[in-house]
Amino acid sequence: MKRLMRERGRLVVGVALLMGAIVAIGVGYASIANELFVAIQLPFILGAGGAALLCTGVGLVLLRSQDDVDTRARLRSLQDTHDAMTDRFQAVGVQMEYVTQLLEAVLQDDADAPARPAIRQLQR
Repeated sequence: MKRLMRERGRLVVGVALLMGAIVAIGVGYASIANELFVAIQLPFILGAGGAALLCTGVGLVLLRSQDDVDTRARLRSLQDTHDAMTDRFQAVGVQMEYVTQLLEAVLQDDADAPARPAIRQLQR
């Protein structure tokens, strides 16, 4: 339970507040269902409606902020992967540069060497 609250606390509290809003609307309706006079109904409507709006607003903000936390965690993971791949590509680049220098050295040695004399075939 502690792990759930630590990782998804905003989600749990947000859902609880949304459920509280539904309860507030239900209690408000039950309080005025049998009243005929609007003057008696109005305080219950305002109280229950205000509480429901407040719970709904805060609950939705908490649900949205949980999405932001999840998105930031995914972006952090993506950034770590990007950094690891960048390091690997840089290492490959250094190795390719070394191989290129070796090949250039080998090819340059062949170009600087004197031309080999052509071998004449013996005529019979």
